[in-house]
Amino acid sequence: MDVKREAIRRNEDMFSVQMVDTTGAIRSFDKRRLSSVQSDPRSLMPADYGSRLSASDIDNLVTYLANQNGRDLSKTGVQPMLPGGVTSERPAKCERRAAELVDVLG
Repeated sequence: MDVKREAIRRNEDMFSVQMVDTTGAIRSFDKRRLSSVQSDPRSLMPADYGSRLSASDIDNLVTYLANQNGRDLSKTGVQPMLPGGVTSERPAKCERRAAELVDVLG
């Protein structure tokens, strides 16, 4: 039985994919049990937001988004989604490791 789910991909490795569904719930799927995973290039922002929102609403939205600094986990009590998940340091470490491998392998 095929079930189609719409969600935002949060994390993926060779064995699984973690997604956030439309209710905000985090779901993890074993890739061996999936028939396919498709990406949609469309933005989640409605294409007609200019007609849905007034100029004042758009200004307020932009101001709100510009003032977001990320979550302060110490204030919210929410822990990161996955232990050992991607931190801001991890991509930099990967770049350094890749450069080291290139140096070693020539």
